[in-house]
Amino acid sequence: MKPTDTERFLYVLFSGGRDIPGYYRLRRFLADFELVRPTPASVLDAGCGWGAPKSIYLARCHPRVKVTGIDLSGDAVARAESLARKYGLDNARFLQRNVTAPFGLGTFDCVIVSDVLEHVEDDARFAANIDASLGPGGYVHVNAPARAHDYDPSKLSPAEREDLAKWMRDVGHVRFGYSLDEIRALFSGYEVVRAKTVGNALCKLAFFLWEKAVFDPGRMPPGAPRRHFKLPLLGALDSFAERHLVRKDPPPPPPPLNERMFVQALRTIDLGIELEMRGALDERYLIGEELCVLLRKPA
Repeated sequence: MKPTDTERFLYVLFSGGRDIPGYYRLRRFLADFELVRPTPASVLDAGCGWGAPKSIYLARCHPRVKVTGIDLSGDAVARAESLARKYGLDNARFLQRNVTAPFGLGTFDCVIVSDVLEHVEDDARFAANIDASLGPGGYVHVNAPARAHDYDPSKLSPAEREDLAKWMRDVGHVRFGYSLDEIRALFSGYEVVRAKTVGNALCKLAFFLWEKAVFDPGRMPPGAPRRHFKLPLLGALDSFAERHLVRKDPPPPPPPLNERMFVQALRTIDLGIELEMRGALDERYLIGEELCVLLRKPA
């Protein structure tokens, strides 16, 4: 199995194969981007993430499109700028911004909001900032967890609910997910061009590889055993020192996947999405876990 040049590019783009979910969401965005007509002259990737892979891919494949990526993380922006220089992308720029504060970047023809809404406490303010940054008739692509998941959270056992809550904390989610009505409410008055609840067993296999080989919450260093003091003041001082004075080593970075493993995951995702969009998968293999919505602002 020999990787193509594009697959080698994607391997670098997605952090040495570490970011399999990122590739999955790029594919979901590209499916919606095909419906954006005419091809937008400017695109904003709001919450572009580590290295802004969707922005870099879009700028490289559509050199006439001006792409702007914003993210709260300065490290994410620096990584994106490095990739833009590496591939000579004069049509891409990256800025550090808080998505709940006004962007101050003018207006765009299309805004990408992929795997971001569920991380933002004030999602209404975020949506208002997107609206202010979108020109009349512009499009917004939203990818977020679906509230109507393939399992019912209300029927989980207490231990399962705690496991779900821990997973949400680990990945930085502040809410479980969204319904289409909730997305509509955030972008009131927008036309829903396409809305799909997506997910399938083939893509889930690729995610399983990521979860087991790369994303491992157990990699976090163990916390120090809690000490007990007879005098409450000593306990308070110890807690203060632990919180404010003691430097905690960050967890080691996740290991890269080898190129072959990443390409296998990538092709599995491609096949799963292609079959799903053609309606060629039996319902047994469909997992409604994410919501993809393309909306258009009134002209």
